[in-house]
Amino acid sequence: FGDGALPSTQVTLFGGKGGVGKTSMSSAMAVKTAMEGQKVLIISTDPAHSLGDALGCKLSAKAQPVEGFAGAGELFAMEVDTQAAMQRFQETVREALQQRQNEGLVGQVLKQLPMQDFIDLFDTLPPGSDEIVALTEVLEKVKENFDRIIIDTAPTGHAVRLLSYPDFLERLAERVARLRERFGWLAGSKGGPDQVRSFQFRMIELQELLTDPDRSSFSVVTIPTTLALEETKRLLQQLEEQDIRCGLVIANRILDIEQVNQMASSQQKTQQVALKALDALAQREGMEVVRVPYLDREVQGIYGLQYLGKTLVEA
Repeated sequence: FGDGALPSTQVTLFGGKGGVGKTSMSSAMAVKTAMEGQKVLIISTDPAHSLGDALGCKLSAKAQPVEGFAGAGELFAMEVDTQAAMQRFQETVREALQQRQNEGLVGQVLKQLPMQDFIDLFDTLPPGSDEIVALTEVLEKVKENFDRIIIDTAPTGHAVRLLSYPDFLERLAERVARLRERFGWLAGSKGGPDQVRSFQFRMIELQELLTDPDRSSFSVVTIPTTLALEETKRLLQQLEEQDIRCGLVIANRILDIEQVNQMASSQQKTQQVALKALDALAQREGMEVVRVPYLDREVQGIYGLQYLGKTLVEA
């Protein structure tokens, strides 16, 4: 990274098409900023976690120092457990709702209302809600403890949902809270906190954080291919529609003509080692490995896919 290119916001999200190197780029930025003296936390919200592989260490759902890092600053990393975070949230809301059903006259009235429908509503949130709930939970705990927080998101579709869901979940909580005010239910029990409103406020805070260009920015990672370019255009448009600042576009895997032959020879040796291990694994599992040659252009359209299909059969 050039010194002038790095985003200066406390929170930086990395996103883009699958397989373009998001994890490598976000990890490289985390290492660079930590080497310069900052206290950095890098978080993976991708369900298919590969951050630990990139950093060369085993990670968990708790922020922990990265093994082997030595620099002027500190480097921490974690892979959020989205399922566990969602379960904790659902249990909290479920308990808050069900408690009110056991309270005297109010409870008798509530038993006549479709309470279970509202409880189930928070159990059946759309895909991607678990990521935003987990991220909200993590940021609430760590944002005051680190100079920089770098978030390695899932591929584009997940990342876009991640950015749009705070608003969706906030509005959902608002509707449920209004019903509470209308019927006098869904409030915290015995003077306790109102879990629905508390969740709503956290979503508002997260939305404000993500749309504040002084505190957050989005770095788009891409590769110089037609398919990746089209997806990058869509992502940039969606970011603009959601008022998310894009502070950096990283074009990865740029070819240097003078290095192409050397790179090809080195990559071929690496492939042979990997293929040998893959063949051994397939043999143990009773499977076959089909070898598809490297194509000198992107596969697009019916004719291109027809050719690729023929190659699969003949390989």
